[in-house]
Amino acid sequence: DSYLFVSPGDVATIYNAPTALNQHLQPGQTTYDGTGITIGIVTNGGVNIPDVQNYRALFKLPPADVSVVMDGNSPGSGNDTESTLDAEVAGAIAPGAKLVYYQAADTTFQSGVMLAVLRAIDDNTANILNVSYGACELSQGAAGNAEIVNAWEQAAAQGIAVTVSSGDAGSAGCDNPDTVSAALHGFGVNALASTPYTVSVGGTDFGVLRNSFSTYVSKTNSGDYTSALGYIPETVWNDSPANNGSAVTNQPSQDVAGNTNIVASGGGASSAGAYDNAGNATGGYPKPLWQQEFETSAGIAADKVRDLPDVSLFAANGIYGALWATCENNDCTGPNPTISGVGGTSASAPAFAGVLALINQKVGQKAGAGARLGQSNWVLYRLAQSHPEVFHRASGNNAVVCAAGTPNCGTNGFLGGYDSLGAYNLATGLGSVDIASLVNNWTSIGRTQTATSLTLGSATFQHGQPISIEIAVNPSAATGSVAIATDLSTRGRFSGPSQLKLPLGNGQATANWRGFPGGTYNVYASYGGDGSHGSSVSAPQQITVAPEASMVRLAVTGPDAMGKLTSLAGQTITYGTYLSVDAQPIEASQVGVQNPQTDATGTVTFSDTAAAQGAQGSGMVDATGNAEFPLHYLGAGIHTVAASYWGDDSYSPSASAAVTFTVQKAVTTASVSTSVSSIDSGTLLVTGTIRPGITSPAPPPNGQITFTDATSGKVLGTAGVSAGRDPATGAYLSAASIEVPVDQLTLGSNNIVATYSGDANFLASIAAAPAVVACTAGCGNGTGQTLGLSFSQGAPAAATGNGAAGTSTMIVSVTPGGGFTGAVKLSCSVSGSKSGDVNIPTCGFTPATVTITNSQSAQATLTVTSTPGGTATASMRTAVGGAVLACALLFGLPGRRRALAVFRVLLCCAALSAMLGGVTGCGGVSANQTPATTGKNASAGTTPDRYTVTFRAVDAATGTLTAQDSFTIVVN
Repeated sequence: DSYLFVSPGDVATIYNAPTALNQHLQPGQTTYDGTGITIGIVTNGGVNIPDVQNYRALFKLPPADVSVVMDGNSPGSGNDTESTLDAEVAGAIAPGAKLVYYQAADTTFQSGVMLAVLRAIDDNTANILNVSYGACELSQGAAGNAEIVNAWEQAAAQGIAVTVSSGDAGSAGCDNPDTVSAALHGFGVNALASTPYTVSVGGTDFGVLRNSFSTYVSKTNSGDYTSALGYIPETVWNDSPANNGSAVTNQPSQDVAGNTNIVASGGGASSAGAYDNAGNATGGYPKPLWQQEFETSAGIAADKVRDLPDVSLFAANGIYGALWATCENNDCTGPNPTISGVGGTSASAPAFAGVLALINQKVGQKAGAGARLGQSNWVLYRLAQSHPEVFHRASGNNAVVCAAGTPNCGTNGFLGGYDSLGAYNLATGLGSVDIASLVNNWTSIGRTQTATSLTLGSATFQHGQPISIEIAVNPSAATGSVAIATDLSTRGRFSGPSQLKLPLGNGQATANWRGFPGGTYNVYASYGGDGSHGSSVSAPQQITVAPEASMVRLAVTGPDAMGKLTSLAGQTITYGTYLSVDAQPIEASQVGVQNPQTDATGTVTFSDTAAAQGAQGSGMVDATGNAEFPLHYLGAGIHTVAASYWGDDSYSPSASAAVTFTVQKAVTTASVSTSVSSIDSGTLLVTGTIRPGITSPAPPPNGQITFTDATSGKVLGTAGVSAGRDPATGAYLSAASIEVPVDQLTLGSNNIVATYSGDANFLASIAAAPAVVACTAGCGNGTGQTLGLSFSQGAPAAATGNGAAGTSTMIVSVTPGGGFTGAVKLSCSVSGSKSGDVNIPTCGFTPATVTITNSQSAQATLTVTSTPGGTATASMRTAVGGAVLACALLFGLPGRRRALAVFRVLLCCAALSAMLGGVTGCGGVSANQTPATTGKNASAGTTPDRYTVTFRAVDAATGTLTAQDSFTIVVN
């Protein structure tokens, strides 16, 4: 298959950008490339600027002028495809524009995306602002949607043109295309895109490439990797139907596993066009005038609410053979560069932001430097009427598969969706654009030039003092809103949430406002324009605002039983419980005011008496005037937290009162598992898992797990836990594993216990695994064949005397069972309990191999010998005790010499003579060892110690351990 990875050159070729970039040049200017224009990019993910520069270098573009503005706390440094894509695509169309990332992390009270939006508006640096994120409009509620529309109205009043992706779930804007395969919630649209103050950008695909690739794409690339031959006819971007034609004929597309999808260009009516019985819109934004004008002239739906998208550009992800070329994860470099491919309206939206940057550059040359576009839909919709050649119409629809019985689900299994018909539709809006035609015809939409003036009641005052504001826009017929803005951002300072918008009435707007930030700077009034009037900015006025006293409101909160945040002062919570530590500097005069002014900037330092995992560090005040400690969990112990504010040009430094609360350790649940339920050779993998008793982003348990064989009391090993996630649920957990050689297990049933030690934040716990059967050859197939080891008679007393070796001998019987016959090898080893033992006793069998020919036992002599030391007396005695134990063990033996032969091993330990004492042969044993023979301090003889003698029987034909026992000797 062939694929078109759409490069900057391809975009210019397909959408006719070269003409737009090189026509109507001013003296001394060589091209329209966005020079002098700033494109703001909103992100709450990591930013990797080298990827953007690699993209520029690969596609022969000049290096990017790109920077990052952080609001509040950092969201992290990881590479984020979303943010990288936005800068690369916007810059592909407007390579001369300055790119500014506005970045913020989520907080308890605000999303990172919204904080970044507010910061960009407060900075007032960007001419164009792009947002490639989405949120279900119906889910935001009145308060959430009010916050969004207020922000975008402020941006429009400041002249900022805002582009927002329409979404990637077709007409099902409240479903997530990344997690569901069929729509569940009916119609929905993106709340960030559906306001009357944004340009909503949908997506198209090049459907003709599936059958006519070579007609539109060259077999070779040019030097800048351009391969498109010209305009490529477009369809609605929609992966959900097998063939994208009319919505009523849709049949689902399925992958090789039979899965459907809801991946498509977003579009629809604001709040799905809800009405009351009188036909009045009960949800959604009323239809803007620029769309109302289209109801009769171009057939736009008379649904009384805002419809989206407004325009579209290429957004596909490869299903028809085309997707956007991007550079991420440090690729696109070297002699054989690699590229990545992505799709989505997250690409078409920043692409259109780049188009607007070209337009803004041209408009600025005509209207003067600093001119802005504001709400660009006024011009776009009128151009669609006067210059329809600006727009490309697409075919197809954006209906997606839906679950039967869910809202708006049709009989064909597709959501009602929208066809791309007429001059406007809810699938692609006005369509995609011919960039040359759009740029060249933009100023043909005549709008009356305006003039804006600003009068302030005072030029020198203290922060928080109300100042009268009078704004006039001439001619007085101008409608919409005006904004108060500052030039603080151009001075390298953040103005805080201090922007103001006022509605115009008869060309006038007045207010008494106390939100001017501290410092000396310029203030101006900005008018964003309307359908008949162009934008304008007043002459700047310099003011000086002195700081005032501040106080810090510190809140330490956590969820109550109903999930509502409540103060934790004096409370006790469990480690891992979500908590929020927030500081908000405000005017000292506003103590007790429910909604005080929150326009502080700068840094807050948090302190905590708890030394370990306390709220210690600093946080940046964000665009809402709040500083939040970046972690939402604190270590176990008593915490006394306080906050101190450094101050800024508006407020003097101050400190908060302290808040004390307690965090107690969280419980844990231990579990232990083994790799097999029975074993006769090799090693047994034992894994202990510790699950915290809370669901939290806090680190999972630390510490150690000790594994013990409860049968023998022997410690099998200890291991430190490592953090991980449950593969089934994704929940955090910790785990540790050890490998236990089979000869360290008790022959028979082993009850292995895992004991977690606990740590500074988690309580200890213990668990036992199902019994593991350790056995000798042949367990598990039921043949009944057995072998046994037992002492036939007691060992004689050890020899004593000057220079004499200490020797002990005993007869060991190998007893067959179940018809076993064959050769059995006997071996033994001796180990001491001290690390410095020398001249460790030796042992051996005579004979070393016995043969079982019938049901009779075979015997061998086990001899254990110590080394005498000078005139000292060397003596040994066996020290064994306990009861007689018969162990019937089942185990399969791989690699046997007889296809169906397995051993049913019966390990029996008979009582020895009184001299030896009682013997138990089913005790735990250590790993195979050989006697120490270093010869160190040989004249001293065997080191006095308690030694373990382990003796074993091995099937000579298979090499499989079939029986094992041990006892102890004492060398005095």
